[in-house]
Amino acid sequence: MNTFSLTVSTIIALVLTSYIFLFEWSSKLNSVIHSKYILSFDPKNVIDFELKYKNNSSLKITRKKNTWKISLPIECKADQLTINSIMQKLPKLPKFSSVEEKDQKGLEAYGLKNPSLTLKITYQNNELNRVESRQLYFGKLTENKAEVFVKADQDSRIYLLHSAVLNILKQNWNNYRFKNLISMNKEFISKINFNDTDETWSIQKKNFTWFCEKPFTWKCDQLEINTFLVKFCALQINRFVENDLSKKKNYGLENPKQSIQFIDKDNKSYTIFFGETRAGSTFLHNTLENFIISVNADQLNEIIPNLGSARSMDFIESKPHEVSAIEYKNKTGNIFFKKGLDHKWEHQNKKYSLDQATIGNLIERFVIIVPEYYIDKNQSEKIFGFNENAQQITIENIKGFSEKITIGNKTNGWAIPSQLKYFTTQAEAIAYGKENKLNKKLFIPIKKSYYAKYNDFDQVFIIDPDLVSLFQRPIIYFTKKTFNVGKINDLRTIRRNIGDKEEIYAKLNSLKWIETSNDNKELKYQKLALLLLSLSDFTVDEWIKESIKNEDLKSYGLDKPKASITATFSTYINKKIKGKNKKTKVTAHFKFVFSHKTIRGNHFGCIFYRASLKDEFKSMNFIFTISPKRLIDRFLAKLH
Repeated sequence: MNTFSLTVSTIIALVLTSYIFLFEWSSKLNSVIHSKYILSFDPKNVIDFELKYKNNSSLKITRKKNTWKISLPIECKADQLTINSIMQKLPKLPKFSSVEEKDQKGLEAYGLKNPSLTLKITYQNNELNRVESRQLYFGKLTENKAEVFVKADQDSRIYLLHSAVLNILKQNWNNYRFKNLISMNKEFISKINFNDTDETWSIQKKNFTWFCEKPFTWKCDQLEINTFLVKFCALQINRFVENDLSKKKNYGLENPKQSIQFIDKDNKSYTIFFGETRAGSTFLHNTLENFIISVNADQLNEIIPNLGSARSMDFIESKPHEVSAIEYKNKTGNIFFKKGLDHKWEHQNKKYSLDQATIGNLIERFVIIVPEYYIDKNQSEKIFGFNENAQQITIENIKGFSEKITIGNKTNGWAIPSQLKYFTTQAEAIAYGKENKLNKKLFIPIKKSYYAKYNDFDQVFIIDPDLVSLFQRPIIYFTKKTFNVGKINDLRTIRRNIGDKEEIYAKLNSLKWIETSNDNKELKYQKLALLLLSLSDFTVDEWIKESIKNEDLKSYGLDKPKASITATFSTYINKKIKGKNKKTKVTAHFKFVFSHKTIRGNHFGCIFYRASLKDEFKSMNFIFTISPKRLIDRFLAKLH
């Protein structure tokens, strides 16, 4: 009884298993037969696919974490776009012109007994929770070669496909490889080292800004470096040359003359070595890969920067409106300007009323300083003059940081403007010219510029002498061009000398003036008004010098002047004397002297100013320039 029961149970189990298997197989076969497409799978679930060629070689591409990678014939990166495009098309190969099994002449007749190509796809079947695979065999082409015979496993019929599908799959396996020269995200690159026979230099990114680190510290041209990274990362490999690194010598890569090393923020690095250039292509080796490649030589040379182009010409960070103070120091003293609460520029000595436009122009000139040449020598060399006597220009920014330029000695070297090269001595220039077979006419002397350095960077450069001369000017240069002498009502006497002729005028009342040097002849006030206005509110074209000496007068032709005018002002002011307010007389004398000499069409002039307030006395004198029109129309006009 027990044996019988066991036998029956076994038979029932076998029948059920066979039924389930046959039902599932027939169901799957039925779904395959009735599907519109030859293959049916979800591209997102593909684990790998393999192409087996007639010569028994294989190409296998595997997906890990949504990234395709070639594992056969060698391990290397895959072109994600190319493979994803193929994966999207394979499940949509339509069935048409099928050959039923009963009409088939045998697999050999269709080239399917020994297929020219076999495609195997492995994928995850989420419905059945298991890994499955499908294969598609490619046979002969039709007579017109427009179609190819194919057969899928799990399908008894033979189909025709456009031959283009076969051509795509049978393309050289190198076309499936990643074709960009580098794959590192440019945003993660933190340091780059450039090495070649002419120069070795490195740059580093700090707080999203690139700086030169070697041979000298300096700011980089951000656009130049970022453009290089964008183009270099996008540079396409035009040929995969060799998968055997032992043959590097054949391509000039055993002792390469040039290399670029990239280091990321995690301190991981790789290096691109440059080999020989042949037929417009340069051979390269990436240390992350075990093969040799080539790229277009012209594109490569155009992309790679040199130290000269990588250094920033626009290195001052502050914008004109952000500058809150500016100071100039030299061995004799300093000038300091700062913005007041009213956002107007003030001098440390409040007696000077600054010309806002002049200070504004000065700052605009400063923030757009452009080095004429860079000098790759140690800044400690005596020739540069960066010592305790060096001039310094410092600006303070409203953002809380300062920028400083230290100005050393005047230059005394030679340069090649076309190459932006500077030589501190003529001997260096001659040696360079001989080595590179350059025409002597390319060299020019640089004698009047200045050596300079910026902040704590050790890069030495040369700046325009005109900028330095702006700061070397006397403080009077930065003051208002309008000199407020006094009120018209306080003007008492005027003495005017034109050549050998002297005229003296005195005020009788607010509207009446007489010429004491001409029998007290009364003057018409309308004619005198222009002179009075000019004397009370005097405007110059440019201030030249302050605190002048006798030798200065001769230099500017003011010792034997064209004309002079002396104006006397007097008024009463309230002044505390022993705790009580008392009216006190103030007298001021202004003498204006005008020269025959001119500069840029303007006459030189000078002002002598003396003021007395009882026991107090102060004086100032300045040299200035004034236009001929103002000189003639206002100061020398006839008053009769």
